[in-house]
Amino acid sequence: MTYKELFEQAKKAGALVSCEPVFVKLDKPGDFLIGKLVSIDAVESVQGTGSFNMYIFQTDAGLMKTKTGAATDHMAGRYLHIGHIYRMEFLGQKELPSGVSVNKFRIEEITLPEQPSKVTETEAPAF
Repeated sequence: MTYKELFEQAKKAGALVSCEPVFVKLDKPGDFLIGKLVSIDAVESVQGTGSFNMYIFQTDAGLMKTKTGAATDHMAGRYLHIGHIYRMEFLGQKELPSGVSVNKFRIEEITLPEQPSKVTETEAPAF
């Protein structure tokens, strides 16, 4: 079987998985993402204000990436571990005494034994 035939067979069977993460913007209170953390990458700000982390997760809907902001990266980012499962929820913004607003997140690690399952499209969260 050729690679092209293998691809066509996988496509027909619905057995293709995108290797390109979809960006999920968590910017409304209650927005969340749940999945296994697969990568943490430092990204330079286009505004030239420094760097922040881009978090890539394997989710029920495929690979997703999001950012939290430098303040959350500094406070919680160092405690996140590749391969662990997390729920990341945007809580809103908080204004610091200096007048700077920072993003607030609730980040929870799911510590139950992982039970892989196939989630149907109707059960997968819509982002």
